[in-house]
Amino acid sequence: MLITEDAGRLEKHPYQNPSEIHFSEKTDIIDVTRLLADCRDGDIETLLQLKNLCDQEFESSEPPRYETSLLVEVVKLVAKIQVSPATGIKIPNSFDIQEKLTSMN
Repeated sequence: MLITEDAGRLEKHPYQNPSEIHFSEKTDIIDVTRLLADCRDGDIETLLQLKNLCDQEFESSEPPRYETSLLVEVVKLVAKIQVSPATGIKIPNSFDIQEKLTSMN
């Protein structure tokens, strides 16, 4: 059983199991902290299998959302500039990135 909150208090209670399934409170109740600790030293192949399983189980119709920082956007724009003195393209003036970001806000 995997739960999202701390399983420490749940592991201390005895449970009655009427079926023939063997159930251990200490080893069969897993919280996210324990799961991450158990996976921490796993090999890449096993971690990729776990990732694929999670992707299948928790499939989302939305693409993953993330935000890039202004610094990333500036670096992307600067990277697009083709700087070549031989072709007559002017070399951009150098600037302090932090100062530029501060003035943009």
